[in-house]
Amino acid sequence: RANDAWKEPRYHTSALGLILVGRPSSPLSSVGSVFAWDEVLGSEPDDPDYDALNEPGRLATLAWTSGTTGNPKAVMITNGNLEANTRSILGYLNLHREDVGLCLLPLNYAYGTSILNTHMAVGACLVIGNGMAYPHLVRELLENEAVTGFFGVPTTFYLALQHGLFKETLPHLHHVAQAGG
Repeated sequence: RANDAWKEPRYHTSALGLILVGRPSSPLSSVGSVFAWDEVLGSEPDDPDYDALNEPGRLATLAWTSGTTGNPKAVMITNGNLEANTRSILGYLNLHREDVGLCLLPLNYAYGTSILNTHMAVGACLVIGNGMAYPHLVRELLENEAVTGFFGVPTTFYLALQHGLFKETLPHLHHVAQAGG
């Protein structure tokens, strides 16, 4: 964290909760509800509407795309779509709790969302970067965070190769995945 401004009362309400993965670097007594990710994964929902809200056919989100036409449109994504997408990706990436992914894509982009969902599903760590504008910083993230999985679109890997990101060995990196293009 660059600073602790997010802990100020104006940044949260009584309804806001914070989910932690790992240990906090400072006490969180000023934050409302704090939950450990392990507890969230292992707990049963206490909301009586939980089952109804999570029916596979229920609309979960709208994903914005321009598709092949270039004209913006919203695509309706159901809970079942999200679950199927997450299971499919987990099936071929074989992610585990010990994995550390690096995502340089916007999380509102379909592939960025999928990377986030898959890592959350297994309780893995996801490092979120700001893209490839500064390749030397991406290389530092790959090394310093012991990244095991690197995700991007074709342009991500074009830039990575142009700037020599994979020229030297990255001992923790065991998979890269590409989508789009």
